[in-house]
Amino acid sequence: MGLKKIFRFVLFGPVSAFVYGILWFRHRLYDWHILKSRRFDIPVINVGNLNLGGSGKTPMVEYLSRFLLSKNKKVAVLSRGYKRKTKGFVLADEKALPENIGDEPYQIYLKFKNSAFCLAVAENRAEGITKLQENCRPDVIILDDAFQHRRIQAGMNILLTLFDKTFDEDSLFPLGNLRDLPDRARAADMIVVTKSPQGANKRKKEIEKRLKIYGKEIFFSYLAHENPVNQAGGQISWDELRQKNVLLITGIARVEPLYRFLNAKKIKFASIAFPDHAKYGNKELNEIRKMMERKKIDVVLTTEKDFYKLKNKIEALYYIPVRAEIEEKEKFNQKILNYANTGKFV
Repeated sequence: MGLKKIFRFVLFGPVSAFVYGILWFRHRLYDWHILKSRRFDIPVINVGNLNLGGSGKTPMVEYLSRFLLSKNKKVAVLSRGYKRKTKGFVLADEKALPENIGDEPYQIYLKFKNSAFCLAVAENRAEGITKLQENCRPDVIILDDAFQHRRIQAGMNILLTLFDKTFDEDSLFPLGNLRDLPDRARAADMIVVTKSPQGANKRKKEIEKRLKIYGKEIFFSYLAHENPVNQAGGQISWDELRQKNVLLITGIARVEPLYRFLNAKKIKFASIAFPDHAKYGNKELNEIRKMMERKKIDVVLTTEKDFYKLKNKIEALYYIPVRAEIEEKEKFNQKILNYANTGKFV
C-alpha cells in the first residue's frame, strides 16, 4: 500500500467504519420487520446501484422503457428528481422543465412522451407509485435509483455496477465511492456490469468469477454512441468532427469513459468539466464562451442531459446520443418480459 493510500485510509477509514455501522443497523431494522416495506400489486422494476453515481442508470431506464413499450406495455417511470426545485409528487407534462423534474427525468420524458408512457418524480416512492397508478394506470413501473429505498419492495431489482470499478473493488464513502454495503448485492435479481468495452473478455471473466459469490445472474452492457445531433435535429459525422475545433462540455459524474470514446474516434478536443448536475448560469456560460473564443471553436459537444440546459444559450451545440445495449440481449429481454407479464422473476 502506497503512502497516499495509507494516509487516505487513516484519514477516512474511521468515518467509513461509522457509515458502515449506520447502514448495517438500518438494513437490519428492515430485515427484522421493525421498519416496514410496502409491496404493490403491479410489476415494479427497480434500477439502482451501490456507488455514488455515474453507473449508467438513465440509459438502462431508457433501455427498459423502450423494450417494454415495443411489447405494447404501458410504462411509467418514477424518479426522485435529484436537485429539482419542486417538492412532492410531480407528473411530467408538456410544461416540464429540467429544474422542475430533474435533469435525467426530463431527458427520459422527452424521449418517450408521445408513447404509452408517463413519468413522475417524488421523494416518497410509495406515494409516487400510488399516484402513478391513479393517474396513468401503467402495466409496469420502473423505479429510477431506488435500490437504497427499502420502504418499497420491488418485484425485480436490477443492480448496476461499473466495469472499470465494480462495487466489490470499492469502499464505503468517504474512503471510496460506495453509498451502501457491498453485501446488498444479494438483494438484486440481476447484476448488470455497465459501460463495458466490447471484447475485454479476460476482465469480464474475472468480474464474473468474483461476483458469482452473490448468487445472481450477471450481464454486461455497453454504451452505443450515435452521431452528434444539433439544436435543429441535424447530425454531424465523426469524420467531419475530426476536421473541426471541438469543445466538450460536461456536467456528469464520470467523464473518463466519454474522453476515452472521443480519443478512440480520434477527435481532438478541448474540455470543460463542470460538477454533476451543473446548472449553467451566467458564470458557467461566460467560461464556455471565453474558451470558444480563445480556442476558435467550431463545434461544442455535450451530453444529452447537459444539452437541454445549454440549448439556445450556446452556438454550434451538439449532443452525443447514447443507448445502452446488453450482451446476451435475448436472454435479458426475456427475463424482463416474463416479469412484466407475470409479476414473477424466473
